[in-house]
Amino acid sequence: SRTPEIWYGHEAEAHEQLVELYLALGRGDDAVQAVESALTRRRALTRREPHDPLLQRDLAGTLELAAEARELTGALDKAAEHRAEAARLFERYGEDP
Repeated sequence: SRTPEIWYGHEAEAHEQLVELYLALGRGDDAVQAVESALTRRRALTRREPHDPLLQRDLAGTLELAAEARELTGALDKAAEHRAEAARLFERYGEDP
């Protein structure tokens, strides 16, 4: 069954912590898998509340993590896409809450 969206923010944070751990350990493939789960949840939240600046900044931060994970696996084009999307969000919504 689907997890209620109320938990998506907490789940995204948990996945992001895993990403940071995997990055520190040099486990790029695991980091990519975890960050994709986090991105899925962050994107669902921003679709539901598209004008919430905090959710948009959270998505931007997750995209930065995604870029790091992709760089570790050598997927530099995908990393650049993530960084560009994050930069657009940070420019529009700011970097600090």
